[in-house]
Amino acid sequence: MRYFKSWLFRIGLVLTAVGVAACFVKPLELSEVRWASSGGGTGDLGFFAESVDYSYTIPIVLTLGGLVVMAVAVAKIRLKARSSN
Repeated sequence: MRYFKSWLFRIGLVLTAVGVAACFVKPLELSEVRWASSGGGTGDLGFFAESVDYSYTIPIVLTLGGLVVMAVAVAKIRLKARSSN
């Protein structure tokens, strides 16, 4: 429980949690309303869905970054405990 007192550890924990949650949440597909030409010069109002290519780069970077920050915090706390003995 001494790790939770460290602000650095808590930041790493939040980054890791956000990264893992972002892996499971897919963004909503964006849709746009635009005028479709029907060839006769009159515009028909059309509803077109655009697919979004979702990359896992950002969630992976957040997760790994959070794990690195937590590891640094744990090492810092352990070194501080050893030096005080």
